[in-house]
Amino acid sequence: MDSAALNITSSQASQTPPAIGDIGRITQRQYGIAVGVFFALASLSFFGRIFIRLFTRRRLYLDDAFLSFAFTTLLIGTVLGFLRAYTIYFQMAALEGNVGAVLFLASHLNEHAKDYGFNIAFIVLLWTTVFAVKWCYLAFFQPLLVGMSRWFIIYYRFTVGLSVISWILSAFVAPIVPCPYTGMKAISKCFPTLPVPNSTVLAMIWLPPILDAVTDLMIISIPIRLLYKVQLRTLTKLGLGCFLCLSIFMCTCSIIRTAGTWYHGLLDYPWQVFWLHLEGCIGVTMGSITVYRSTLIGSSEVSTAFKRYFTRIKDAVLGSSSGTAQAPPTEENKTRTRQFGLPSIPQATITGLRTWFGFSRRDSAASNDASGITSFNSDIDYHTLLKAPKAAASHRQ
Repeated sequence: MDSAALNITSSQASQTPPAIGDIGRITQRQYGIAVGVFFALASLSFFGRIFIRLFTRRRLYLDDAFLSFAFTTLLIGTVLGFLRAYTIYFQMAALEGNVGAVLFLASHLNEHAKDYGFNIAFIVLLWTTVFAVKWCYLAFFQPLLVGMSRWFIIYYRFTVGLSVISWILSAFVAPIVPCPYTGMKAISKCFPTLPVPNSTVLAMIWLPPILDAVTDLMIISIPIRLLYKVQLRTLTKLGLGCFLCLSIFMCTCSIIRTAGTWYHGLLDYPWQVFWLHLEGCIGVTMGSITVYRSTLIGSSEVSTAFKRYFTRIKDAVLGSSSGTAQAPPTEENKTRTRQFGLPSIPQATITGLRTWFGFSRRDSAASNDASGITSFNSDIDYHTLLKAPKAAASHRQ
């Protein structure tokens, strides 16, 4: 009688999915809420960036293409994550020895084999998102290398190459090496123990976050070096650096993900996937914000265009005529009284980091067409450096 009851209970348990959403440091519900919020922020910031670029530049550039690719992979990965997130918790529950999870997986081997393929695709998409954001930053910095030393350009190219290699190792090698099988063969060969030594498993666990953090730090060092030689106030440099070094938030996510690798002596797989997913969302958000400074801060032509645009909207709403709208400040108005009623001395004003690297104001239109770089304007007026490459060379002689 007891044996029959046990068999019935086991049969029912194998057919009913166990409640395993509370396993690990972060529950499945918390996973969904947090990722949903950060993905919404990433979407808003991304579409805002695209609108700004199309409104001010009338076209997209290479860094926009990389960020668009990152958002696309993030979108697909998020859809897969919401549809298949429960499989991540099932795997950890089975590794912990949860009887209900083991029985359920054993009775649904075909579905679990398909889920394994979805999980691999999910991880590949998330890592692709992370590294596509890195390539967006690298494409953003590339036009600024004009006039830099040969060794710095080699360092930049090495960073690009290392990021590509790191993407291949993180997205395709590390998830597959512990279980290099697919379908039912993956279930029979990799469950409940993996067919590779523990040292290999540990190497594949630690390799992606290390490469992720190293490439983030290398990317952050590029704008720091660029800003080091620009003649601006320290406070202005810090402001520009905050916008140019936003990838430090991705590095922070990588550190947090690595710190929570183990939970009760087991690999906390949901924690790893959650912070990888969050890093992708934060990366897209931070990559989008880089173009916001010249639009919302300072006195650049981009900011002026937006002020003029929103002034027309305000006049239309209030019913005022467009002729009464105040015209934007022109070049002749730059000598207006600033403080204490005293006029300022007209001086050359830097219009972006490209000016420092040898592009004069006469070439501004050409440089805007040739590059997707955003002007990082400053309210600091000072003498013009390196009016043109040839002029700079003759000046040094």
